[in-house]
Amino acid sequence: MNQKKKLILIALMVILAIAAATWCVLNMQPSTTINQPAANLPPAPKYTKTDLPTDKLPEVFPKDLIQEKSPIILENYEADVEGGIKQYTIKYVSNLDQITIIQTYLKYLLKNGWSISQQGISKSYEMASMTVFKGKDRMIILAVYNQTAGFVVDITLLKSL
Repeated sequence: MNQKKKLILIALMVILAIAAATWCVLNMQPSTTINQPAANLPPAPKYTKTDLPTDKLPEVFPKDLIQEKSPIILENYEADVEGGIKQYTIKYVSNLDQITIIQTYLKYLLKNGWSISQQGISKSYEMASMTVFKGKDRMIILAVYNQTAGFVVDITLLKSL
């Protein structure tokens, strides 16, 4: 499988994982049912995660990528993903609404040479929206989902090694 196909496969698995996790969190209720394993899902790729300081972006991110002043950083890490992919992820809580966040990043990334590969948004604007941007040898996945503290912005950059 060539690098581009691997990158797309990894990106889709990350998108599915984010959407599934968000749906689970939003729909958590006590239950007495037995959890059944999901059928026909490919196994998640193996990876090695390294946490990064929350006060700076990973080196591969554009320095002005975060489009808000003083965001509350929830997570900042890089990971070596099976199949020759390097993943960089930062998650933060935004004070903006979902539509404004999406419009801000669309404008910024398109202006800086990225193109939209895929885009989706939930009809309720509560669960998640995901946009995949393609660059020369990398991909950015922007996910925005609602949490009690506000909208969480999850920016993941995937790069082929």
